[in-house]
Order: sequence, then structure tokens, then C-alpha cells
Amino acid sequence: DKVRIQSYQCTQAILQKLTAAFKAHDTVYLLLHVPPFKNACEHFGIPMGPTWLNHFCNKTLGEKLMEFMDLRKNKNLKIICGHTHSSLSFKPTENITVKVGKSDYFRPKISKTFHF
Repeated sequence: DKVRIQSYQCTQAILQKLTAAFKAHDTVYLLLHVPPFKNACEHFGIPMGPTWLNHFCNKTLGEKLMEFMDLRKNKNLKIICGHTHSSLSFKPTENITVKVGKSDYFRPKISKTFHF
């Protein structure tokens, strides 16, 4: 179906960009709107149930990121995302870290600033 095709295409595009980025850097930041892992999906502190999870998580991307980073044990992927309205940190592997920023409807917040 169309949504699955789009998800696959987006995932492939992200993996291509990550491949290029990791040629030059040991740590890469990936900014996403929707978290790629179920465990990074809470809505106002409540874990996402199966009914809503597909609206709050890009499972296809998460699975591919795990495979991708498994081949790059000496690299680090830092994922910054939001969408779920809960602040949390999740570390699915030693070399992948996910940070989700908190926000309330109609009141966005700055969760953290980065200096590069």
C-alpha cells in the first residue's frame, strides 16, 4: 500500500544519508519528528498501546536503524525526536541513543540546545 511504500522510500533515503555521514564522522545526529522505536513512544507519560502506536512510531525505520548500526559498532547514532509529547531517553543498543522532547499542545518548548 502507499503508506508502506513511502515509509520504505524514506527509510532508504535516511540510510543513504547516514552512510555518507558516517564516512566522515564517528557520531551522527539524526533529527526526526516521529520516534523510530516503540519504547520511545509515550503520550504524556503513558506508553503507547497497539491501537495508536502506528501513529506515533516509525517501526520500519527503527528496525533498519538497528541493522544498520549493528554493522557499525564503533559509530554512534544520536536520534532527536518529538511528536509524542513526553520527554524520555531510550538506548536500544550501545551505539544508538534516542532523546524525545516534551511539548504540550499549542505550547512548544525548548527541550535542549546543542552547540556544534
